[in-house]
Amino acid sequence: MREVGLQLSSGIADSASRWGFDIHYTGPAQMPNLLFVDDTDYQLATAFSAEAQARGVYVHPKHNWFVSAATTPDDLDMALTGLDGAFAALRQRHPRA
Repeated sequence: MREVGLQLSSGIADSASRWGFDIHYTGPAQMPNLLFVDDTDYQLATAFSAEAQARGVYVHPKHNWFVSAATTPDDLDMALTGLDGAFAALRQRHPRA
């Protein structure tokens, strides 16, 4: 699970950077938490969570996420693709964030 969590972390950091978002990604690899810098009211986190869910990836906007031991490489690819799409949609909706 730790390795999958580290791959998830790396992929999310790449996507956030590609789309110009400043994030804090904290917690153990198996229980990560993503926060947007200066998002004190969780507006970006909530919008990101909704965009991710629309792409089949459930992430909580204010709480740690949980990586499963059953996660396959295909699951990880699907999650990272969905999360990258969520960052892209968020950038379109919030060009100055």
